[in-house]
Amino acid sequence: MTVEAMSKAEDTQPLVELGLTALEAESYAFLLRESPATGYRVAQALGKPVANTYKALESLGRKGAILVDEAESRLCRAVPADEWLSQLERQFHQRKQRASEALAGLGALPHDDRLYQLHTPSQVVERARAMLQRCRHTAVLDVFPTLLDVLGDDLEQCASRGVEVVVKTYKGVRLRGVRVVVRPRGHEITEAVPGEVISLNVDGAEHLLAVMSSETETVHQAIWTGSAIVSYLLFNGLINEVSQTAFMAELEQDTSVERLRRVFRDFRHLHPISSRGPAYQNYIRRLGGTAAGPDAGKPTDASTIERGQKSSKRSKR
Repeated sequence: MTVEAMSKAEDTQPLVELGLTALEAESYAFLLRESPATGYRVAQALGKPVANTYKALESLGRKGAILVDEAESRLCRAVPADEWLSQLERQFHQRKQRASEALAGLGALPHDDRLYQLHTPSQVVERARAMLQRCRHTAVLDVFPTLLDVLGDDLEQCASRGVEVVVKTYKGVRLRGVRVVVRPRGHEITEAVPGEVISLNVDGAEHLLAVMSSETETVHQAIWTGSAIVSYLLFNGLINEVSQTAFMAELEQDTSVERLRRVFRDFRHLHPISSRGPAYQNYIRRLGGTAAGPDAGKPTDASTIERGQKSSKRSKR
């Protein structure tokens, strides 16, 4: 293969990723530059067998990428790139809709307690987005800046549905409807820890933990679980981490005791036992108990819980 042909093959790799064969991609790229042309001319220019090139052109015609003159010359003309890509996009959405309708009848996947590994950055990001879409009560996130930029719109959309979204991060950022807690001197952490880190928990029902390269091009390790027990415990850890960071930020400003008490009050309801929300209910059910009740899902003052526990002990006596 000549250096020029190798360069063309490399340039057409994005077309291969769209589903074309290497020869189809090179043929289409050539016709974008040299239309119209016969199949023989395309084969000669690319240095490919004529029979193989004609097969590639026939396939391109079926895919809507080229037009073929019905005259004896059978001249081929490339469909303009924007027009063809728009056609592909419409076809993809139509196929996606049909697949969605077909898969909807298969029912939801059962939950299990296993840990699953994710292997690509796109898997990590799409799983995080799907988790935020499924969230109904509380989403808590500890995330480095680059990944926060990627998920910013998703977090705002989640909050717009009435979900309480709490984010701990390492640089100042504003997200509509999202409670953002910034770690003082956060750059010290991001500079000391290479790569991008994300820890996301939704409703105490799912947890995603991932460590990626600095440019988020590779995944060092990423796991996801739908385990009610593991997710509940990690949810508690995230809540404690976020509230500790909020306390740290206040202490950095030499704040008053009343301000510290306010921080405690602001975050107290996020504890699963205080909120009696999904995290607590899923956990108790997984342990074989019954979590549902008149106050399930409603914030409950910690002192009220303590009084109830003391009352229960007295009644047993």
